[in-house]
Amino acid sequence: MNPTDDGPTDAEVAMARYAAARLAPGAPLRVEEFEDSAGRTRLDVAVFPDVPVAGLHTVATLSLHRHAAAVADPADPVELLTVLESPDVDLVAGLLAACCFALVAEGEPARAGTVLPDVAGDLLEVPVPHLVLTAPGSFPGLSRYRLADGVDVHWLQAVPLHETERRLLQERGLDALEDAFEAAGVDVADLWRNPVV
Repeated sequence: MNPTDDGPTDAEVAMARYAAARLAPGAPLRVEEFEDSAGRTRLDVAVFPDVPVAGLHTVATLSLHRHAAAVADPADPVELLTVLESPDVDLVAGLLAACCFALVAEGEPARAGTVLPDVAGDLLEVPVPHLVLTAPGSFPGLSRYRLADGVDVHWLQAVPLHETERRLLQERGLDALEDAFEAAGVDVADLWRNPVV
């Protein structure tokens, strides 16, 4: 049986409310279910249109932690979030779901520094083709949540990444990439930004 067949559990809904209070205080919680093209993997995603401001959309997974293939350490389960500029929140939610489906299908653990190649470029047809997973810098108050006894979920943020920046990440590591982003004042929600290297 697929680990996400039953929709979000009560504990996951409580986690969604916790995340919502940090991602979008006062905004209504909307949960969408996504399914991969083969119908084997389902994923629940919290969707916050026009949060933090109009034109920026925040989305966060709620059930990625159930998929062992996408979790680097079963004792340290993970969920993903992103904040992106787009005319359509459903495109942003679909992009994050597609990232998760790729991680599950390829058995690629979600950890800081993981690159999701070409997903933004292919799905949204934007100049910044890749996404990279980092600590949730846009939401420093969102780090860990006690989902169940002994199960603390943490979030990673998916941010846009140019090919030249991907090479910097491969050659010098995540700290060097994040330093370059900080020095350039990169807007991590901008899918049309110029590369920093």
